[in-house]
Amino acid sequence: MFRLSRETFGDLVARYQTSSFFPDSPGGRPRISANKTCLVVLSYLGSQSSMYSLADRFDISESSVRTCIERVLNFLLSISEEVISWPDSREQERIKTGFLLRSEGKGPRNTIGCVDGCHIEIKKPEESPHSYFNRKKFPSVVLQGICNDRNKFIDVLIGFPVEKTGH
Repeated sequence: MFRLSRETFGDLVARYQTSSFFPDSPGGRPRISANKTCLVVLSYLGSQSSMYSLADRFDISESSVRTCIERVLNFLLSISEEVISWPDSREQERIKTGFLLRSEGKGPRNTIGCVDGCHIEIKKPEESPHSYFNRKKFPSVVLQGICNDRNKFIDVLIGFPVEKTGH
């Protein structure tokens, strides 16, 4: 469901836990663990679950779900240039070989990435709301990702209004 290996998830939790985005417990209620916070966010990103259902599933408040999402997404943004990068020429050759091996030599040659995208529904913005409506008639921003032969993101583009991307 979370679409990450255990190792990758462990790395994510460890990095988040030592970052400035994981707060010290301010007193009062105990803080939500880094592990649980990351699970909440991955559940949110990997499903169509509402914040209400996630709050119920993880036994936290809806406002805590929102806080978890905000903190982890800001953390991911802060490390994005470090962990998502376009491959150099040597890595491109390795990726081409990897794609050919996966397709048993039947796939297209010189492939270094697979592209896909989706619309992320948003609240209708106050400014230029018509720019954000997609063909299915709901306001959204576009997420486009490019993955290599190992399903690792090598490029991500998000946030441009629908009208400007042609989607």
